[in-house]
Amino acid sequence: MVGKIRCSPWALLLAAFLFAAFPNNAQALEQAAGANIRPPFLDKLVEYVESNTPQEEEEEEDLEEVDPTEIIYHRVRRGETVGSIADRYRSSAEVIALNNDLNSSSQIQEGDVLQITRGLVIIHEIASGDTIWDIAAKYRVKRSELMELNQVDNPEGLQIGDILIIPANEESVEYALSQQAASRTTVRTGTSSDTPSRSAREAPRFIWPTLEGWISSPYGPRSSGFHYGLDIAVVTGTPLKAIAAGTVEYSGWRGGYGRAVIVDHGDGWKSLYAHASSLKVSRGQWVNQGTVVALSGSTGNATGPHVHLEIIKDGKKLNPVNYLPKR
Repeated sequence: MVGKIRCSPWALLLAAFLFAAFPNNAQALEQAAGANIRPPFLDKLVEYVESNTPQEEEEEEDLEEVDPTEIIYHRVRRGETVGSIADRYRSSAEVIALNNDLNSSSQIQEGDVLQITRGLVIIHEIASGDTIWDIAAKYRVKRSELMELNQVDNPEGLQIGDILIIPANEESVEYALSQQAASRTTVRTGTSSDTPSRSAREAPRFIWPTLEGWISSPYGPRSSGFHYGLDIAVVTGTPLKAIAAGTVEYSGWRGGYGRAVIVDHGDGWKSLYAHASSLKVSRGQWVNQGTVVALSGSTGNATGPHVHLEIIKDGKKLNPVNYLPKR
């Protein structure tokens, strides 16, 4: 009988068929082959299947093994809430609200992109006048701990727009919430707003840095995170003009911005021009409105030639379209 013959052609064919039909189920393979049809190579076959079956990954990560300074851009899925996202990353709804400028009436929707930190960690963007000493005092954390966590060697080298990670505690969250509330009160009174208001009328009469090209990326959220400026796609070498008169605060290489220029227009107003191929002004130089400050390019983190324009008021990055003339 075939069932009593070891290593017969039929047994080999059966084993091959079962291996092809059940590549991820070694137990089914062994049971189906049966004790009476077990050629010598079957043990090796079972061992191979078991060793090559992918193991299910743990859904939750051990926070002790991850980088606490990593910022994750989480795309909201259907049915998710701030609370459920907080649970997933072992954070809190308050911290996620702080890091994404949400309030109690904010509604997150499927497809929104949120900045998330693992654990109770606050994202702080350096604004005008910020120092490592002031930040540590405000958030009730040790300066040495803040510098070590963010790998800050020179505390005087912080730049506007740099990101610091703040280890959160009850006091730091309470402080940040109060600052957020104060900021919204300021917006409601009209002293600083991200939309045209009294502050927009008091702003300098800005002009466009170039009338060429097209807007390739507006201000606002996008798949890789929040975009705090306006991208205008132009050919490399396009002259970029100062949108208002002022003093050049910065001219040089600026990390992901590549070659960049910052012009201080006074009264808290500044403008930034990034990804330039060439810089035409120096720090401390006075420029008139319309003075060419740089030539467009794709230096830094850029996928093609364009100018990244930011308009800043008291350290807050505003939507440039709200402050530029209609085009």
